[in-house]
Amino acid sequence: MRIIRPLLTVLTLCLLVACGGGGSSGPDLQGIWTGTYAPAGSPVPLYALIKDGGPALFYDAQAGFVILMPQTPGDSTLKEPGTLYPTYGFIFTGNHASLPVEFQGADSASAISGSIVLEGAPAAFSLHPVNPLGGTASVVAGVWSGQYVGSQNVSFQVAADGSVISGQDVFGCHFTGKIAPLDAAKDLFSVTLAETGSVAFCVHHLTGFAYQSGTDQLNIDGHAAGTYYYVVADDAAVAFAAEFKVQ
Repeated sequence: MRIIRPLLTVLTLCLLVACGGGGSSGPDLQGIWTGTYAPAGSPVPLYALIKDGGPALFYDAQAGFVILMPQTPGDSTLKEPGTLYPTYGFIFTGNHASLPVEFQGADSASAISGSIVLEGAPAAFSLHPVNPLGGTASVVAGVWSGQYVGSQNVSFQVAADGSVISGQDVFGCHFTGKIAPLDAAKDLFSVTLAETGSVAFCVHHLTGFAYQSGTDQLNIDGHAAGTYYYVVADDAAVAFAAEFKVQ
């Protein structure tokens, strides 16, 4: 694995602070959220995939950092622990596979904002809900060709109902799993993936979320028209964010 340093720019991870509330007594946060954070003075795109009550997964759309918030709060106050993961295929300086963070801020049905604290340094963020597809999401069968955000190529073969995913990446990892609508009206899917391979890096069981879009949001295919999926998944050891185009 390559090593990256958890500097303030890595606070892109902090974006995940948007994890926000969403319990039974708080606002409904389930769905896809987008916005920016500016740890170094310049805005960086941030996305959040949130299940009401948790978990919530955030990803930096430039570097591919992922932050997990296991449980979202049940009121409008955001003060929760989280875990920051580096770009897939990398580790942090000091041989750290992840770093602890703290989310601080407030949430409502229309906005999540605040800061995330990494190694004592806060970074501001602001997010709002969005439906990237603009309609009811569904699973489109075929070869999903893509790449990990900020990293290398990965490809999935997906069955028509999403009940079977098989795939592989440039690290030599192989995937089997499934994808299913979790909240089709809000463009949110659930994903489970078993990862295997000849090296320890490839032995994981990941769970997470996905959403569908009609546009190439991260420009992996020159903004070509088509059907795209964005998948974010984690386990205790690793996490990834990836963009796929259906071929």
